[in-house]
Amino acid sequence: MRNFVIVDNRLLTPFNEPARNLSVVSSNIMPNFFGTPTQLKIHQKEVTVRVFGSSAVEEDLHHINDLLQALQKPRLDANPNDEIFVYRDNIYFDQEFLDYFLKVARKLGKP
Repeated sequence: MRNFVIVDNRLLTPFNEPARNLSVVSSNIMPNFFGTPTQLKIHQKEVTVRVFGSSAVEEDLHHINDLLQALQKPRLDANPNDEIFVYRDNIYFDQEFLDYFLKVARKLGKP
């Protein structure tokens, strides 16, 4: 799985921070347990690691149009059939959502 993130530097009011720096609380740890607040970017990394394994973000993108150029860069372990996951760093998703998204995307079998 190739993993890319689109960096969104817009500041959210009234916090005056990018969304990725704001704290979120995830209850994925145990049912009926509100976990420790963590930055959205850390939460995203934890969820993607649980779903994809140790697939690190390959490159930060500034726009989705940058993806083609990033995919053309040489990589030793590149496989043309690798799945690609791209997300914007200001989006919250949990493991259940990501599992469902992958299941449906794989079932469709479209790029």
